Amino acid sequence: MWARPVRSFLVLQGVVWGVAVAVLAPAVLEGSRRAAVERAASLGTDRVAVRGERGSGRRPLEVEDLEALRGRFRGDVTAASGAVVVRRRVEGAGGREARLAVIATDPWHAQARALGLERGRFLEEADVAGRRRVCVLEPEAARALFGEADPVGGTLLLRATRDPGAEAFQVVGLVARRDPEELARDDFGFKRDHRLQPLIEQVKMFLGIREEGEEWKRDERGLYLPLGAVEVDRDGLDWVFVRSTPERVLGLVREVRGLLVERGTSPLVFANSLWPILAGEEIRVYERLNLVVFASTLFMGSVVIMNLMLMSVMERWREVAIRRAEGATRAHVAAQFVAESAVLSLVGAALGVPAGMGLAWLRVWIEPNALMTITFPGPRAALAVALAVVSGVAAGSIPAWRAARIDPVEALRHE
Repeated sequence: MWARPVRSFLVLQGVVWGVAVAVLAPAVLEGSRRAAVERAASLGTDRVAVRGERGSGRRPLEVEDLEALRGRFRGDVTAASGAVVVRRRVEGAGGREARLAVIATDPWHAQARALGLERGRFLEEADVAGRRRVCVLEPEAARALFGEADPVGGTLLLRATRDPGAEAFQVVGLVARRDPEELARDDFGFKRDHRLQPLIEQVKMFLGIREEGEEWKRDERGLYLPLGAVEVDRDGLDWVFVRSTPERVLGLVREVRGLLVERGTSPLVFANSLWPILAGEEIRVYERLNLVVFASTLFMGSVVIMNLMLMSVMERWREVAIRRAEGATRAHVAAQFVAESAVLSLVGAALGVPAGMGLAWLRVWIEPNALMTITFPGPRAALAVALAVVSGVAAGSIPAWRAARIDPVEALRHE
């Protein structure tokens, strides 16, 4: 190999890229699928967000729509919640003031959006039924209103303006800080700080998807209180959140949209944009195509090995003849050429695995969707290496057979 580096490099090409192709696709697909299930809460693959469209004669989402959704998908949905979001000026301890997103919602909101609690409790059914003056704070909202003090058990004043007539609410819970990965993505699963984000935003605008005013879902400056506890200047719900299993979300997006359209609304349904593709039937076709490409590339690599080894036999007639004259048998000569083919194939396969993982990493690096990640596909990589070595040995058997049949007397006469 070292004596003929150009030839060795050409031989390795087919094997390296064949194994790399075999490793690339499963590294990305298996890694992303595993992440979609194991990290569903932070990647949003287990939930659907529905925003009601207002204006132009469109009927807003109503509580009755939410109840119909719960009834239709009972057993398929972990939790479903509605919310109205308004901006209010809030006064906390020591006269601290902040303008916060006030989310009027129901007791199932925390479960529907996978919100954890650091202390206290979330809203309860009795709070909504009695329109109690209780609330739950997110971490940054608690810091803005109470500083480093524990807000649970404290009181805050909620007002629409700076008028003295403010309503007092007791803080009964503090939401835990969320995974930074969750805060760094939008409802479609795209990374908000990705280099391609400006392009993604242009595509959203072209599709008529507006996301202004939605920072409340990620800035952790929210204040949750019972639905109906404050008066708002509009009817209906702003949002409906539905949580299920990642496998069920694939069909849930379509079914939720269909149900709400039947009821006369015009909703925008948000879900992780990549997960339906990874879980869909179309990806099976891609995987089969990947196997075909792998087999074709490996076959071409084997043909290259066979042809170059045949050329090597012609170039090394004298070497073979001298070995035979010194006592080497045909089996010894054949084993030499088979071993060379096996080493070339093994080196090519060994280089192909890291090459495939490198290409997988590059694919994930340029992907703006936070769901896509990689894992090492051990069984597929082992199979690719084994097939590469077997095909290389098989390809080297014909040159080895030809070399073993060389007549040493005739070879030494060959110019």
